[in-house]
Formats: sequence, structure tokens, C-alpha cells
Amino acid sequence: MTDPLNGREQALIEQLVVVGGGVMGRGIAYTGAVSGFHVKLVDKYEQVLQSARQEIEELFAGAVQRNKLTLEEAASAKERLSYHSDLEGSVQAADLVIEAVTEKLDLKKQIFEMLDRHAPAHGLLVSNTSTLSLPKSVRLRGVPIKSWPCTFLTRPTK
Repeated sequence: MTDPLNGREQALIEQLVVVGGGVMGRGIAYTGAVSGFHVKLVDKYEQVLQSARQEIEELFAGAVQRNKLTLEEAASAKERLSYHSDLEGSVQAADLVIEAVTEKLDLKKQIFEMLDRHAPAHGLLVSNTSTLSLPKSVRLRGVPIKSWPCTFLTRPTK
């Protein structure tokens, strides 16, 4: 895609994968879908995915009730959002992966090692961490500079 302001080619992010269906992950997934991205919310626990789906449905209903979204916009966003337990398969076409799992360094390292093997070379890898020094950890294991932390200071849906 060409940037209309400077005429340069820009990467286009279409496929967003959110790893972790907890409070932050589900909020990021909802916000991504509402913003027009195709979103895969991934968690290895089916009960977490079911809980996330239920809460996200409530977020859509509340947004429609408060006139933040029309019924059509909510329906369109819901179509762009899917739920998965297979991390490796889910990231193969990802343009952007946002890791939003529990603040456990070993778990985050394990996920980034898997992402480095299975996400496409053009994919950006981001960690939603607020307490861990992930960049040092990621560099130690050799993941390219395309990985970096990002912090949502408040829940994305609030």
C-alpha cells in the first residue's frame, strides 16, 4: 500500500493474532476487530476462550446499546473475530502478533521462541508486558529486532 502523504510503500496489517484470552488479550482482540482487523484470539485453554467469547459478546452488545457501534458495525466486527487453541497454526499468516499472557518470563520466552519458528518473516511480534524486561530476554535468545514490548496502561475496552 502506498502512503498518500509521502508516496512510500507501507506494510499493511490485516491479520492480527492475540495470544492469551485473559482480561487484556480479550480487550485487545475486541478493539482490533472493531478497528477493522481480522483477529484471531488464541488461548490453549478452551474455558478461557469460552469466557472471552462471552465477555466480548457483552462488549459488542454494550457498545450497540450505548450507540458506540451500529448493529451492522458490531456484526461486521464479530465476523472478523475468531477463537483458536492452536497457536502454531494461528500465527502462520499473521501480520502482527500481540502476546498478552500472564507476566511470567519463562512463559513469554517460550511463546516468542514458538512465534519465531511459526510466524511469517514479515510479521511483527509484540509483547503486552508492563513489569518484565522482555527485550533483553528476547535478544538473548536471538529473536530479530522485530520484537518489542508494548503496554496497554488500561484495559483497551474501557
